[in-house]
Amino acid sequence: LIALKNSHESLLVTTPLVHTVGDLIKCKQVSEEVGVKPLGIVLNMVKKKSYEVSNDDVIDMTGLYVLTSVPYDDKVMESIISKMPAISFRSKVSPSFFDLASHLMGSDARRRGIFSRIKSFLGI
Repeated sequence: LIALKNSHESLLVTTPLVHTVGDLIKCKQVSEEVGVKPLGIVLNMVKKKSYEVSNDDVIDMTGLYVLTSVPYDDKVMESIISKMPAISFRSKVSPSFFDLASHLMGSDARRRGIFSRIKSFLGI
């Protein structure tokens, strides 16, 4: 609670399950009570299963925008156990984090391929 009180904004992270979204609603209320603006939601470990709450339902339940959905990937657990970055395992979560970072920076940056990065570096 001390960290929250010393913040101006918060980023709420949850999994797409009904009970965790319920906890997120409580976190949103606490954030607002201490004067911290919730920026939005990150849905983590999304498997796209029928028992998961959809992005639209999360938005309806919380009144906040879902900034990104991070897919579930076993390679993340492998990276944690190996103490190596998930990107080293070619994890499918990396694009989600790039999109989130771009959004938080207010950037319209898109993932670029190697050739567009080389052309940009060379000024072509």
